[in-house]
Amino acid sequence: MPRGAPPYLRPGSARRPCGCARGRLTQPGSGPAARRKLAAIRADIRRLQQEPCLWPAGDHPGVRELPAAGGYRVFYKIEPDTGRDDTAGDVRVLRVYGPGQDRSGFARPNQPP
Repeated sequence: MPRGAPPYLRPGSARRPCGCARGRLTQPGSGPAARRKLAAIRADIRRLQQEPCLWPAGDHPGVRELPAAGGYRVFYKIEPDTGRDDTAGDVRVLRVYGPGQDRSGFARPNQPP
């Protein structure tokens, strides 16, 4: 990646991981507040293009956690992760967890996240 270029958020990298959150927040009767929350989560993910290294590594090696709107957590990787926003590689969103959602199945032994 050229020096000074913003990290590349892979197309569609957030689509599948956001699917569960999108399903919960857009179900019939969810209302405008839920749709605003989903829009805020998506905006938080888009901000990773500017500051991918702002959020620390989480409990899983090489995986960072972005605290998003409404108590949601976005798990993502930077490839390569240089630890600096100006030299960071591509951002890949791995999963979006809702508040209180069980995360024990995120990375099973012998299965990379």
